[in-house]
Amino acid sequence: MKNTAHTDTISGKKIILAVSSGLLLTASFPKVGFHWMAWFALVPLLLSVRSLSPQKSLKIGFLAGIIHYLTLMYWLVHTMKSYGRLPLYLAIVILFLLSAYLSVYMALFSAAVVHSEKNPFRGIALIPFIWVSLEYLRSFLLSGFPWELIGYSQYRQTTIIQIADVFGIYAISFLIALSNTAVFIGFLGLTRKTWQGAAISKPQAAGVSRIPPVGLLLALRAGHVHLRRVYDDDEVAHVVVRHVSRLVLAAQYRRHAGRQPAERLAVGVDDIPFPLVLTRLQHRGLLHPSPPSHR
Repeated sequence: MKNTAHTDTISGKKIILAVSSGLLLTASFPKVGFHWMAWFALVPLLLSVRSLSPQKSLKIGFLAGIIHYLTLMYWLVHTMKSYGRLPLYLAIVILFLLSAYLSVYMALFSAAVVHSEKNPFRGIALIPFIWVSLEYLRSFLLSGFPWELIGYSQYRQTTIIQIADVFGIYAISFLIALSNTAVFIGFLGLTRKTWQGAAISKPQAAGVSRIPPVGLLLALRAGHVHLRRVYDDDEVAHVVVRHVSRLVLAAQYRRHAGRQPAERLAVGVDDIPFPLVLTRLQHRGLLHPSPPSHR
């Protein structure tokens, strides 16, 4: 039987899919902030490499990565120029070099996917593990660069991200990668396309698609229990409400006095005069030190 696992051809369609993944990943972060896109942003990339050789998968993955990181970290040019006093051309060169370095991890991920298990039940566990392993490696290798991990795209989803208190940001990234893999395999099953030359039946795809919702529900349940335990503390709630009310009144006064916009005020360490309650709030991650004021 002829092996059809690797067509080894990078077509225009595969390039468009890779670029789409890069843009979808960027859109899941601020400023666009469509956090829900992260849960399927890797699917176009997975589709584009499903029949490629490892060498061609590296190129496709690198393309997706360079599109993603250039459109996500463009603001570094302004930062380096304004605060680092670097010439504009040098700041742009540094941005490209940094984006290229980070894209290597996306390229390695794409190549590793090609070698992953043909069995969808083993593959769905392996692909998220590859993604998270590379994120972990990126966070520490060469002094580390833990910015823009895919789990950070969910920073506003308070309930889901509570599991990071125990397992770190990598748990959020694992859930997102798990969801992407399940959507990918489900799509292959519905469209009768192959993965690594192996056909995926609809029952297999349906079975795999049940795994991420279970993980997500467990994460939501754990987050709900954790938040309820935190906010059920009447003493903490009373102190926070009372002092936030004072801050709101002060903000309204300053706004009408034309001094400082109300939106810029935040509850910080300096705003709570009760050391014992403050310690508990800080320990639970409800408060952070106030930024230094510039008057």
